[in-house]
Amino acid sequence: MSAPAPYLASVPRRIGAAAIDLAPVLLLFIVAQGVVDQFRLEPPATPLAAFLVFVIYHATFQFKWSGETPGCRFLGIRVVSHGEAPDLSLVQCIARPCVKLTWLAAFFPVVMVFGAFWLVIVPAFVDLIMMSSLPSRQTVADLLCRTFVVRTPPLQPHRAPAAPMFSASDSEFGLRPRRVKCEALTPTQVGPNHAFERTRRQQASFGGFVLLSQCLLSPRHWRAAQRSR
Repeated sequence: MSAPAPYLASVPRRIGAAAIDLAPVLLLFIVAQGVVDQFRLEPPATPLAAFLVFVIYHATFQFKWSGETPGCRFLGIRVVSHGEAPDLSLVQCIARPCVKLTWLAAFFPVVMVFGAFWLVIVPAFVDLIMMSSLPSRQTVADLLCRTFVVRTPPLQPHRAPAAPMFSASDSEFGLRPRRVKCEALTPTQVGPNHAFERTRRQQASFGGFVLLSQCLLSPRHWRAAQRSR
């Protein structure tokens, strides 16, 4: 049997995340039970309230937090999809807690008929064996909903590259600068830089013309120009 991949969440982390999420679920169930008692609803309303609280809690957090619940985020794990996109779809966020709770409560009718209360732990025991033995560490709910539970990588500090990294098609830094011919520029492409370059060339040409005139009119300027070379 092949070993599980290192990026998969370990069994203790998954059990710990479920235990942490159990506390707010129980608190919300107490509130829902108070609403049921306040309106004096029928007895089947109590298990229905428990089912809705469990599903809404997990589906809301996993959809808003990209596969994480408070317990998963605290222990650094998340639920991802088996498909091309790692994020869970809305259907998976709703179906996974529904299947999990239905599977965990599957033996309650058997317990009510035969009175063997130890059968209640059979689904949880099967999930524990599957997480410990399967290379994918998937439970029944994971197999049916095509999900995995993986470890969340820790945040890494930003590190600048040691040397400038540039490519001709790099979208972050733009295209590599290149020289263009002045004839290729259109009137709309002539910006401040081109105007400054044209002014500098004009000043250089005018300075050379003044120096040539002084050299022709005065031998002293001609000798000074020869010495400066």
